[in-house]
Amino acid sequence: MKGSIKSQLREKIFSEKAKGEIITSSDFLAFWPRTAVDQALSRMARDGELKRILPGIYEILATNKRFNLPVPTDPEQVAKAWARKNEARLLPNGIHAANALWLSDQMAGRYEYLTDRPSATVHVGGWKLRFKKTSPKLMRLSGSITGLAVQALRSLGRKSIDRDFVVTQLTKRLSDTEKEQLSRDMDLVPVWMRPILQQVIAPPVSHE
Repeated sequence: MKGSIKSQLREKIFSEKAKGEIITSSDFLAFWPRTAVDQALSRMARDGELKRILPGIYEILATNKRFNLPVPTDPEQVAKAWARKNEARLLPNGIHAANALWLSDQMAGRYEYLTDRPSATVHVGGWKLRFKKTSPKLMRLSGSITGLAVQALRSLGRKSIDRDFVVTQLTKRLSDTEKEQLSRDMDLVPVWMRPILQQVIAPPVSHE
């Protein structure tokens, strides 16, 4: 590609990325130096071509064609971009994790993640994203269905969890590949959760 870094970066973004996608400067460091990328993205935001969400994190503008209104920013995509920018691992936590597995319909006022980076809280639109530093032991399950399931069950509580509901939902919703992953990771799961997840992996055979 020829031209300024800004023009090259613009071409790369709008030819390879989707509208509404969240990007970060670190996504392009394999092609150009950080300072040049930061300056180019900043100029594009100033020119109205991108929306600045957080330092070094931008949104490719998208419009709802029916109502001619901006499409709301996706907090989860912002969290993933934050992780890429900070070379962090993330693990959804609390009600956020339970919602992701259809185990709760409780509305959370924030998105909470465990991370291996220093704790931080950021605001995106009307949402609060909280990144909470935790132990390396917990982060071993980051990025896996097992980690999500463990945090979801933990948020529901050992004493208050509706075991039958959880087993039914996870059995129905999880793919065979995800169930195989649960089986491989079972030794990393808290002891009290194992009987629940084992039922998901191998539900009882009906003798009707």
